[in-house]
Amino acid sequence: MKTKKKNFPVQAIELAAAGVSADTQGLPHPEEFDDLTEAFGIHTWVYACANLIANSFAMIEFLPYVQDKDGSWVVNEKHPFRKVLQHPNPNMSGVEFRRLLSLSSKLTGNAFIICEPKAPSQPQEMWPLMPEKVKVKMDATSFVSGYVYTVNGRTQTLPPERIIHIRESTPNSLQYGQGAMSAVKNAITSDLLADAWNRNFFFNSGRPDAVLESVEPISPDAQKRVLKAWQKMNQGSKNRGKTAVLSGVKYVEINRLHKDMEFVNLRKMLREEVLAAFGVPQSMVQVLDQANYSNMEQQTKIFWTQTMIPEIRKFESIMTLRARQITGDTNTIIQADLSKVEALRTDE
Repeated sequence: MKTKKKNFPVQAIELAAAGVSADTQGLPHPEEFDDLTEAFGIHTWVYACANLIANSFAMIEFLPYVQDKDGSWVVNEKHPFRKVLQHPNPNMSGVEFRRLLSLSSKLTGNAFIICEPKAPSQPQEMWPLMPEKVKVKMDATSFVSGYVYTVNGRTQTLPPERIIHIRESTPNSLQYGQGAMSAVKNAITSDLLADAWNRNFFFNSGRPDAVLESVEPISPDAQKRVLKAWQKMNQGSKNRGKTAVLSGVKYVEINRLHKDMEFVNLRKMLREEVLAAFGVPQSMVQVLDQANYSNMEQQTKIFWTQTMIPEIRKFESIMTLRARQITGDTNTIIQADLSKVEALRTDE
């Protein structure tokens, strides 16, 4: 359905500020989206949090509802989005499709869906697009005039009516969203560096366990003889526990503890930062040192009410808006079926 374009009041200023490239290649991303998604594959707590949210979101079925004559809301079986939300395309199930959307949205703040066919008043398929490959276009009269899809330098411009853009709102940009990863980039970098340092310490600390210290200076040849004799006497599992006899040198053990780095407390603090940014209680990602049945049940409820419900409502509102624009049906809304979520049943 074609709708009359309305000018964005300050669009001309926004376009001029963005530069000419915004009109040809799309607005630049506020940050590198592929860097944000990469953390999902290499950082334990990012993976655990994003995976939990994506799996929880994927289990929710979204349905088109229309108001009946008696005022009740019933599923609109004839709505074009009824089938496509369940079976988005020949290669993806609805669960996989929703999981990918959730991961893109939570990690980068942006998820893009392309509708097929090209005249999508009756969309037959929906496909997710990789957020790092999509840029938003605008012109002097349109808030969004299209989307630029780029792969290996080759671009294709897609009309705005074919794209559904789901974004995490941020005051930093009207065209792009901001994901949870942006808020904890420094914490994740610190945690990865701490993990690398710790791993390298045990693999090869780069320093000896002890030194043989002489009261008087000794020649290089004498140093070698003393070291060789020490290793022959004490090195290896068979020599464990033997009594050392030293002549002219003393054994000085080097403190091997890296307590000055306070790795345990540091990594716990960084973990808590990541969990807070994603809105995931500790017990939901198997951190059970302070867990019991009562608080685990409460944390599950908090996760659904404070983290998942906002995610679900965001998706509902965007899909309802775009479904009305695409199909022309202004009486139908897209809403989640939450009846199977155990943690929310007491609030029904």
